[in-house]
Amino acid sequence: IRDKTADAANGIVFQVVSLITTIAMMQQGAAIQNENIGTLERHLNIVKKRVETGTGTDYDVLKTQAQLAFSQAALLDIGNNLAKLRITFSSLMGAPADSLPSIKTNLDSTHYAGNIDSLVSIALTQRTEIITQRTTVETLKIRKELIEKEMVPVLDAAVSTGVKDGYPSMNPSDINALKFNWVASARVHVPLYDGSRERYHLKEVQADLDAANEVLADMVEKVRAEVLSAFSDVTTAYLKLASSAMQVKLGEESLRLAQKSLEAGTLTNDDVLNTEKDYSQAKLVDLQDHIRYMLSLYSLKQATGVSLVKEHPY
Repeated sequence: IRDKTADAANGIVFQVVSLITTIAMMQQGAAIQNENIGTLERHLNIVKKRVETGTGTDYDVLKTQAQLAFSQAALLDIGNNLAKLRITFSSLMGAPADSLPSIKTNLDSTHYAGNIDSLVSIALTQRTEIITQRTTVETLKIRKELIEKEMVPVLDAAVSTGVKDGYPSMNPSDINALKFNWVASARVHVPLYDGSRERYHLKEVQADLDAANEVLADMVEKVRAEVLSAFSDVTTAYLKLASSAMQVKLGEESLRLAQKSLEAGTLTNDDVLNTEKDYSQAKLVDLQDHIRYMLSLYSLKQATGVSLVKEHPY
């Protein structure tokens, strides 16, 4: 039976998994920000050339430089937060931060097809507090049955058999002769009066049993609610993946068209910068939605009592 030690280990693993996932998200967020900076730098070169040819203005250059500086500052913040997370991670792992390997993780977008009824059933058979409380209830039931049998009449019967030689017969011919013998006994124990001890003991154990059943019922409802909530989070997070993926695709196409329109002179530099900002934001939202989906899957496993220690033995 899993005990509190196993639950504590599972909680630590979940904390580590969440931290690792957050670090991975920050690393990919930094990559997205670097990509955005690269795009802005290329765009800045284009704007400068437009100024040289008389088709652009110094304001366009200044506005592009300002947005580039903002993105570079955001990258510095990400790097700072990432460094702090790695320090926290190194503290959990008991190793120097500079000795930790680069953390990589795949963004899972596989649809989770679990059935809510089966998940609740699994949780009610695997959650430690449910198992422990059910054991308490069964122990009290056994105790009650034993008390109820204290005043029941008891009949004991015993029979023993054996063989012996003819000793101490005075006839020498009987010395080696084997003789069969047996003995039987019976005893009846009829309790007459126990000073109401059985009645009071039954009353006491019944009160304990009722209280234990109430605690068990509350635990069952609490676990059921946790599983339902975790499953709802998984479902919602998965549905958001399609929306955020569509926004990324739309942002990419919008940026491509905006850059062409700028070249044709039908779109302003501000419009292109806003489109680039929207595209970068869409990629960050998509990343966050994937991370949220992964964490919701881990939360659901934890709610159902699935051990994360076996899955992540670090």
